[in-house]
Amino acid sequence: MRSTPPHATPVWAELLEAQDVDGLERWLRDSPSVDYPFVSATRDFLASLVGSDPVRAHGVSSLVLSQISGLPEADDAEAHRIHAMAWRSHAETAMYAGKTREARRYYRKASELADRSGDDQLRGRILVGRVGLLSTLGERARSEKLAAEAIEALQGVSDLDYLGRLHMNLGNAAYQREEFGRAIEEFDLAATLFDEQGIRGPMRLGLEMNRGSACDELSLVEEARRIFLGVERDSTELGLDLFRAQARFNRGVLEGYFGDYRV
Repeated sequence: MRSTPPHATPVWAELLEAQDVDGLERWLRDSPSVDYPFVSATRDFLASLVGSDPVRAHGVSSLVLSQISGLPEADDAEAHRIHAMAWRSHAETAMYAGKTREARRYYRKASELADRSGDDQLRGRILVGRVGLLSTLGERARSEKLAAEAIEALQGVSDLDYLGRLHMNLGNAAYQREEFGRAIEEFDLAATLFDEQGIRGPMRLGLEMNRGSACDELSLVEEARRIFLGVERDSTELGLDLFRAQARFNRGVLEGYFGDYRV
């Protein structure tokens, strides 16, 4: 593995901090090997990059995989963790790049490696992503089976963040099936878990937007109106103008039910 002097900031950490994708790609091509902290940090960086440039993010994840190709996969827990995280990132970027069938295969590979690593948190987090993808592909039975496994793994390590994300994914899947009551139940569970940790920001606001839409579908208009007002308030405070505009639009439709067309 590439060694770093004690207390020195690794080159890759500086590149990620600077969001220097070109530099990161050059470093990857020249690097003889990578370790788990790098693969994990790069996955987090690419998870933020996929929103603006999913194809570029997927290309970087391919480079990461090429650098770990020489690591043994058998009988080495740390190598399994490195491979599992790299395949997880490759699956996520593939999904955002529109390669859903490939992402399904990559996620399965990541899960197999995480199982061998013995890292329950990593295993559970990968399963959350798989559940979201399989739900989108309409594979309900498989996604619900994996959701149960994810809950067991994440509860075992007290990972409330990803438990919340899992329930959010399950709520979105129920909404797509027009099971709006079930969707609200899952969204409420996710909201409770997020609030226990003080989680705010885009993911929390997106959850509230989805809850409001599910309430609207069940003609719970006052509840939906209250939710959208809350999203407007919180998104204004956080400077998230896109969420504020969407919530205001949604609330404007509801206000029309009461004859108020001024919103």
